[in-house]
Amino acid sequence: MNIKEIEERSGLTRANIRYYEQEGLIAPVRRENKYRDYSEEDLETLLRIALLRSLGFSLEEIRRLQSGEADFAAAMRERSAALESEGQRLLAARNVCDAISREVTSYSALRPEDYLNGFEPDVAAKQRDVAEPHPWRRYFARAIDLTLVGLMVSFVQFVLLHHNLVNISKGENVLCGLAGWGLLVLIEPLLLARFGTTAGKWCMGITVTRPDGERLSYSEALNRTALVWFYGAGLGLPLVELVCSYLSYRRYTRGEELAWEEGSVERFDGRGTGKMALLCAACWAVRGTLTVAMVLAAMLPPNRGELTVAEFAENVNYYRTFFDFGTRWTLDSSGEWVENEYENVIYFGGGGEPTPFSYTVEDGVLRAVHWAYTETAETIYGTGDENARMAYLALAAAQKGTSLFNIRGVVKQIGSNSWAADADYSAAWKNVEMRYDARIEGEYYYSEGFFLSVQDGQPITVTLTFDARLAE
Repeated sequence: MNIKEIEERSGLTRANIRYYEQEGLIAPVRRENKYRDYSEEDLETLLRIALLRSLGFSLEEIRRLQSGEADFAAAMRERSAALESEGQRLLAARNVCDAISREVTSYSALRPEDYLNGFEPDVAAKQRDVAEPHPWRRYFARAIDLTLVGLMVSFVQFVLLHHNLVNISKGENVLCGLAGWGLLVLIEPLLLARFGTTAGKWCMGITVTRPDGERLSYSEALNRTALVWFYGAGLGLPLVELVCSYLSYRRYTRGEELAWEEGSVERFDGRGTGKMALLCAACWAVRGTLTVAMVLAAMLPPNRGELTVAEFAENVNYYRTFFDFGTRWTLDSSGEWVENEYENVIYFGGGGEPTPFSYTVEDGVLRAVHWAYTETAETIYGTGDENARMAYLALAAAQKGTSLFNIRGVVKQIGSNSWAADADYSAAWKNVEMRYDARIEGEYYYSEGFFLSVQDGQPITVTLTFDARLAE
């Protein structure tokens, strides 16, 4: 029989039938097309369950009767005594129990159709068992798990790859979301097979088992999680995930079986809403705090404390990459600019060799960095302000006392946008002082990286100086 036929013959709803299957009281076979095939024995079992539930037996008591762990006749006598105390409203149930105790000697000999008609319809209806849907507990459990695996993705982004949060593109955000789901597909089956739950499911009071109560195998759990990813989350793709989540919600609240529920059962404890909300808030607070810490950690230079010229150069190269200034020009270990040639790359506009730094070194420790730039022409490209900012940051952020808690301060000093190259700047951080001075002779127009004479045939002279040094 299919589900529709057994609904009609048993008088139970589809939700009732599936609930009893989840509880391991019936076990219909699966056809090759994955649909359930209910036998006459399954029907008889369902009718027995309906009768015994109408008599007030719990599912656990029925399970013990079904397995032979409990004495059938004794259980009927105990139930009869309990019903007597309930008064006239349950008189019919008492009479049926008495009749069964006289006429039936074992669970297998019970013919429920002989006794079900003896009940008032409202009494039997009160004993229907339906698994209460918990769509939001399931949703937030999944959200917490994705939040926690997102920490792993953030660790790779900010700690290992040193990405600047400001420069992360929408495409990278999508890839990170997909990476989070990929990690979840790998990690969740391990947790379900070992513990029967995940961090998110534990917060929401959810365990996942086989219908018989045993834990899933790794392959079963992997198949379940993969189906959730495909059917429930649309592979984690934006908008597709939203649509799939909504459709899954509709099917779940209607009592329909979802694609990943075959062979597994989600059990919910009686955890209160307040406790679940508190655990959710705690998980998201941890995620937020650790993510901020990793973002700030990415701002710290690779070398700290007293620097050599080579360490200073490494810091400059790090910040040029961090702020997306490109890698065409980098400092070598001696602090000189070197050009990195890339095959099939054509450079447009300016981009000549940066102004070389000069260094003041005492006892192997870098004490000062400076350069001076002078040029006379009608059009002057490349003001060097970005390298000035990176040099100051490379030296200042390395000083003792710079940490996760204040690194944002020195980064803020250099600004998120370019300095105006025709203006003067000064800054100080810890024991580092910096000056950037500009002097322009002649009538000119300045725009983001170049000076242009506004008098035909009349050149302009640009003199820029930069100095960053440790205070004495």
